[in-house]
Amino acid sequence: MDHVPLGLGTENLFLDSVGMSDLIAAYIRVTDLGRAEAFYRRLFARAALMAGPSFTFFDINGKVFGLLETGDESKCERWCKPAAPHLKIEVADLKVEAARLAMLAVPIIKPLSDVGHLRSVQFRDTESNTIELYQTMFALD
Repeated sequence: MDHVPLGLGTENLFLDSVGMSDLIAAYIRVTDLGRAEAFYRRLFARAALMAGPSFTFFDINGKVFGLLETGDESKCERWCKPAAPHLKIEVADLKVEAARLAMLAVPIIKPLSDVGHLRSVQFRDTESNTIELYQTMFALD
């Protein structure tokens, strides 16, 4: 998979720390596919796996993350139906990822905080979808 160079010196932090063993695929709806694809290319620091007139798919450690454009249903392929408005992704080092989000000027809607055994940060993408990165701080017995 080719990486999209950002010139920030942190090209692989997000994807290198994502631990998504239980996630097979996640799809979100977007209103401007070009704008959303550009945002996620920067966030994931890589090119799209596959794209069509109303969708873009990214490979995240062998799992699919899809952007599905809303609007003209005539160009909506078979996978363009349901989509989740909130995506939750586990990362290895949330402090590093939160600093990277700040460096990218991503709009944070819930700052770095602890809830029980999880630490998380929530932000919005270019399409107002909520994305949550979290890290497990300790195992529950």
